[in-house]
Amino acid sequence: MKKLMLSFAAVILTALLLVSACKKGKETTLPENNITEETAGRAGEQGDAQAFFTANGPKSQSFLINPRQSQRLRLARGTVVNIPANAFTINGALVTAAQVKVDILELTDRGGMALTGINTMVRERILESNGPLRIEAAANGVAVDKKLAQGAQLRLEVPDRVRNNRPLNLFDGVTINVPGAGGAVQPQFDWNPVQVPGQANDIPPVVTTSGTTYNFSWPTTGWCNPDWFWSYPAGTVFTTMYVNLPVNPGTLAGYQGIGGGNTYVLFVPQGKSTIYHIYTHYNNNNVESYANSIPVGITGRLLAYSVVGTSYYFAKKDIVTTGSATVPINETLNLTPTTQAALTAELTALSTY
Repeated sequence: MKKLMLSFAAVILTALLLVSACKKGKETTLPENNITEETAGRAGEQGDAQAFFTANGPKSQSFLINPRQSQRLRLARGTVVNIPANAFTINGALVTAAQVKVDILELTDRGGMALTGINTMVRERILESNGPLRIEAAANGVAVDKKLAQGAQLRLEVPDRVRNNRPLNLFDGVTINVPGAGGAVQPQFDWNPVQVPGQANDIPPVVTTSGTTYNFSWPTTGWCNPDWFWSYPAGTVFTTMYVNLPVNPGTLAGYQGIGGGNTYVLFVPQGKSTIYHIYTHYNNNNVESYANSIPVGITGRLLAYSVVGTSYYFAKKDIVTTGSATVPINETLNLTPTTQAALTAELTALSTY
């Protein structure tokens, strides 16, 4: 009986501590056991690109919060998201639900980005990424508005992962349409510079670092990417890359397989936090980069993979880029069968390439 009473007292004390933690306000870090990893389940058995990313890519970290109180959410890899009270709306009206579920995907390396199906490009310009975030929130299963309530802004604290202590730029993740086979258009992922009143739309704001952490405000849910434009030495020559897939068991893919497609072609420069998705295509066996967007003289890994049903295919080649503005690069990749585990390992390994 004494042990039972002690156990009951321990349960009550734990509950009181959790309630207290959630009431302390904006400077409170939520308890570690309030952070959970979403389970991917058996999605990979569906075999399409989206299911592959869901099953094998990084998982969102989930928090249950009181939307009427300010919150401080600390993520597993060091990012902190500060949410002010009454920040969320649905159809323009403040959320009145007792709880809001916040899901945050924290990407910190090229392997995680590749296994999420995103790239580091602003159209033809290449970015070096400090690690994108995707912030989503819902009340009673209904997604909140992308734009926060009037006057509300998230305050983000992001570690300087590249350790270069230089100013960065901010980009919002968007979907654009690009040419596809047969004259069709296909949705692709792209980073859009954050627009600043009084500045040209293509000039993103610069955020300075404080010690080893970048601190900045963010006005929406959705994707947020603190990046740098790739800085090239003076006189760098650029060229266009064409890649041929003699046998493509699938179809060339749009962003995360949205709009169809399950074959990806990527170029990953060595030692750069960069993923260039080569996606423009006019048939199912050839893709091309944006014109004169690939710097000449760099070492990188060219790779392709395809997920078709429950079959997986992969090819890679390490190259040094050549050519000029008038002489393109022409490469060939031969996709061969592999396994889901081997494909996941190859994409994960990009983090240290």
